[in-house]
Amino acid sequence: MDMKKMHTHYPLGFRKIDIVVSTTSTHAKRTFRIRTVANVQWEIEMNVTESRDVKKLLVTLSTTSLKLPTETVDLTYEMYLKNKINARDDIKKYGEKQFSKNDVNIQFELDHFDKILEEKNGFSINKQMTFEFFVTVKGTRIVDCVELMDLYTRDPMINDSEVIVNGITLYISKPFLSLQSSELKQRIESENSHEEKVQWDMTKYAFESVYDFLQIAHGVDLCLDGDNFNTIVDLAAYFHAPRITEYCKNNLIKSKEWNVNKKYDISEKHKFWDVIPTLLTNAKTFGRLSENDYITKINEDEDSEQCKEEVTHFKGCFKDFNDDVDKIGTVVESWTEATASGNC
Repeated sequence: MDMKKMHTHYPLGFRKIDIVVSTTSTHAKRTFRIRTVANVQWEIEMNVTESRDVKKLLVTLSTTSLKLPTETVDLTYEMYLKNKINARDDIKKYGEKQFSKNDVNIQFELDHFDKILEEKNGFSINKQMTFEFFVTVKGTRIVDCVELMDLYTRDPMINDSEVIVNGITLYISKPFLSLQSSELKQRIESENSHEEKVQWDMTKYAFESVYDFLQIAHGVDLCLDGDNFNTIVDLAAYFHAPRITEYCKNNLIKSKEWNVNKKYDISEKHKFWDVIPTLLTNAKTFGRLSENDYITKINEDEDSEQCKEEVTHFKGCFKDFNDDVDKIGTVVESWTEATASGNC
């Protein structure tokens, strides 16, 4: 199987990870999740070793998230070190591995790394190298995993419409999509009435993120991360899909990828003001906020009953906090301004 065929159906999940590494560095690391297996975090680590004046690159793919003896994840992996002069000279490593609680990593080496570093060989340009990793889930024995719908193959029993996204044909279900967004359904129907095939220009977004959005719109419970979260929020707004917006909020609250400060930043960016009280409730080490400094700025006379309920809940979040307030002060002020203007 050529895993570089990106637009192929991988039922149990697939992830592409790009890593740009400086040739002056001896260490690089990247963590990621495969979105169909939400609670398993993976790590790619690269270390340059030297023995008898010969450099090698040691690559490790690992996870420590499998806690039970019965839990396993079977992966197929490929790594490409890109040759920027001639793609046919890319260096490729590939294999398969079953990961478990007691078997948590696989390692492989690139020999003669000192020669690879020479710019004349095409792997290093401007002192940077590009690695592409392709990881496919072949099987799992864990509870928390989902299966993707096949949007690349026409199935008249499921997929009743066809749409071309950035030149790639996808087969989608209007009944499923109408549950999330009547706007999306109407757009497909109206565009189908004018042309043989619906064309969506989504070139400002990564195709993989648009594909994730359509999977979620069809009811597949994918985890969100820093690579696809913003796109899916934007597409939910673009297609007027409020249920998917709420789905994004819930993923943000539950996410293990971001710390609380990052979650505040994301909430503020997308004006998820109703998420902030929940984040505060879940936080374990935030300082006490002075009611005189922040809470009294909230206008409790607002007409919106939702605002009043959130103000009451927001006040209750601060009962047991007792120190530093620097980080969330500005976020709280933004939230209170939105509340006072009726935009919560």
